[in-house]
Amino acid sequence: TLRKLSFQNNQIEYLQKGLFDGLNDLEEIILKNNKISSVHDDVFKSLKVLQELHLHSNFLTTVPRDFLKNDSRMLKHISLHNNSWDCSCGNKWLKQWM
Repeated sequence: TLRKLSFQNNQIEYLQKGLFDGLNDLEEIILKNNKISSVHDDVFKSLKVLQELHLHSNFLTTVPRDFLKNDSRMLKHISLHNNSWDCSCGNKWLKQWM
């Protein structure tokens, strides 16, 4: 029944598949101020009631396209600022999404 999970200000570098499996009631995840440089495509897939996701102030340069799909999730807020975004043509879709 955990609804909010905060791992801010740690040394986390990667979000792997299955990390949040079984935490089906999570509404908010705070991962700001880490060293996250990559996110697995399916890391948030099982979180159907996720409303807020804080990934700002990390080392992200891109995120997988499927990562941002809102399917049946209730995602209302995502913070991605203060990351080192790759501004190449391959990441053009991300700029358009934002």
